[in-house]
Amino acid sequence: MQLLLALILVILVAGLVYSILYTIGYALHRLRTPPNKVKKLQWYVGLGLGCWLLIVGLSAWGGAFMNFTASPPRMLLVSLPGLIATLFLLRSRHFVAGLKAIPRSWLLFAQTYRVFLELLLWFGFTIGMVPFHLTFVGFNYDIVVGLTAIPAGLLFFRKGRLLRFEAIVWNTFGLILLLYNSFIFLISLPYSFQVFDIEPSNSFMTQFPFIWIPAFLVPLAAALHLFSLRQLMIPEQRRRFSIRRKT
Repeated sequence: MQLLLALILVILVAGLVYSILYTIGYALHRLRTPPNKVKKLQWYVGLGLGCWLLIVGLSAWGGAFMNFTASPPRMLLVSLPGLIATLFLLRSRHFVAGLKAIPRSWLLFAQTYRVFLELLLWFGFTIGMVPFHLTFVGFNYDIVVGLTAIPAGLLFFRKGRLLRFEAIVWNTFGLILLLYNSFIFLISLPYSFQVFDIEPSNSFMTQFPFIWIPAFLVPLAAALHLFSLRQLMIPEQRRRFSIRRKT
């Protein structure tokens, strides 16, 4: 059963990587970027993501994250590269131009993957691999964001409608919930600051491929919220003018 969970997670990550590359291609095509440059950028991004996932996966396979006495705690650092990359992108005018070119609803719809992740954790709980407090039957309410992602995208960004304030509130709520769940995860690890010493341990996330949850899936959820908030800060008139000028 653990092998099945691992396979499902690998498929989920692969699907998300493909979605990222597709969205990049869509945005660049709308900005009239030459096809050869589109392919090149997609290749670079795919290579970068693939290398990061491979490095983290091989490190986990070798037990690098099982050392709970290392300082600073290695599991505290595994999400940092993704968060740093997100902040870097938010400061890039080229990236912001790409944000203008994609539908606002897409960044909300993408959060639906959190439903599949929560179901995967719940299934892990039923087979005795995941502690209950990391699932929606315990203290993890992340599934709420995933379940409301599509309705929120349809409601906030219907044709001719932009509920900017409501979308900002939804994204802010999602970020706060993500921080809360990450905090619960961290204080459940067998470090000196452990609070939840419950069996089974959540140290399964230090293993391959589950290390991809804190190394890729959690930073991606944060990035989608931050990208959506940045997109919402772009005035509607300026957004339309920018896309029209490119086309």
